[in-house]
Amino acid sequence: RPTRRDLLRWSALIAGAAATAQFGIRETAAAPARQDAPIVEGAEIVVPFDAYGQEITLDPHRSSDYGGFWVMYPNVWGGLLRYDEMGRVALDLAERAVRSRDGLKYTFTIRDGATYASGNPVIASDFIASWNRALDPANLSPMVAFMEPLKGYAEWIGGDSSAQLGMSATDDRTVVVELAAPLTYFPSFMASFIWAVVDPAVLEATGDENFVLNGAGTGPWQFTEYERNTQFVMEPNPNYYDPPSPSITRIVWPVLDGPDAASAALAKYQDENAA
Repeated sequence: RPTRRDLLRWSALIAGAAATAQFGIRETAAAPARQDAPIVEGAEIVVPFDAYGQEITLDPHRSSDYGGFWVMYPNVWGGLLRYDEMGRVALDLAERAVRSRDGLKYTFTIRDGATYASGNPVIASDFIASWNRALDPANLSPMVAFMEPLKGYAEWIGGDSSAQLGMSATDDRTVVVELAAPLTYFPSFMASFIWAVVDPAVLEATGDENFVLNGAGTGPWQFTEYERNTQFVMEPNPNYYDPPSPSITRIVWPVLDGPDAASAALAKYQDENAA
């Protein structure tokens, strides 16, 4: 049964899809809100995270379609596209996106100098490797429905291992995605976290369990600590393409669950603001 959070998330996705269909992909995200108060530097904040019974893996290709992940993951795991603060689709690691006239092909150019938090460069073949990981028949991502528009998807999911999926890297900075049929709101799907890229070198060196804590993402933050079902921590990614904010240097996410999670989160908020 859909929860209220599911309905809100789906509404936001539909709104983003409608905006994308009408206006296309934004080249830049919406301007951030400004404040007149002095900027506090070096702050640590606590953000309670209610998993609502979902397993927390911190892995964008192994996580379920749950609203909390949609909010949290894009801070660490980047893709070619992203959602801006208004839910519209904007460029992320892509500096250019071109849709063919028949709507079947999208050609993305990766921004010059794109790197992971590890310091390794982001190249086009990394996206193909990451997407194949999400589509691994032996371990399909719970979010795989957001890849359904891909050319060859139906055959692949149906068990045809020879199916040619519509994704390729034509050079180190160019990624081509082909669809089975035109879909004006496809960019709204592609901005979801299942399309995120992870550093293949870090993944190979540290394994499926540990890559999440070793700078494998491209977002403004990186995961640095994780105590399963207890808490996880984010710190700034020094290699992010936009300068990091000096305000916050550490975000602690205590994991809350069960029927008392909401009241416990409120109590944490009140305690912090009373200090």
